Amino acid sequence: GSSRIGSISSRCAVVLDAHAHLPIMQSLRFRALLALVLAVSSWNWGGGIVGPQLISAAFFRTPTGRCPPHSKIYLPIGESQGQTIWTPAFQFTSKAPQPIGRFDVTTAKICGPGKFIFSPTSCGNLLYAPDVFERSRSEVTTGCEVVQMEKVLIAGLGCISIEC
Repeated sequence: GSSRIGSISSRCAVVLDAHAHLPIMQSLRFRALLALVLAVSSWNWGGGIVGPQLISAAFFRTPTGRCPPHSKIYLPIGESQGQTIWTPAFQFTSKAPQPIGRFDVTTAKICGPGKFIFSPTSCGNLLYAPDVFERSRSEVTTGCEVVQMEKVLIAGLGCISIEC
């Protein structure tokens, strides 16, 4: 019964985590197919163990700490005809924060869901007095927003990160 569901769900998690770097693993359709294949391969044809808990466990699971490709940060690099010119996107498909080392940044454009962290200190002290902006997955999917940073305005921008 439930121990078999847990076993199948664990196997789904192992497969998803081991191959999380592959783009196909981000696809919800692929996750559903994987759950179905693993469930059918372990099906108890007498009583039937496949239930909504198993399918949803594999279907909705996301790798811990990894951000979707549409969660990103842009920093300003200048203006032209009254419009801000932004850097190429900083993406966080791994958990690693990215060092910046700029003292001319007061705004940033944040896109997608996540907890956006702008630290005036080095990446080693990322969580010491940062400017933090949270955008929930249920409220934001791909939209962008320009944010004002108070602490970075005073001390400069040392490091940026997104937690998902």
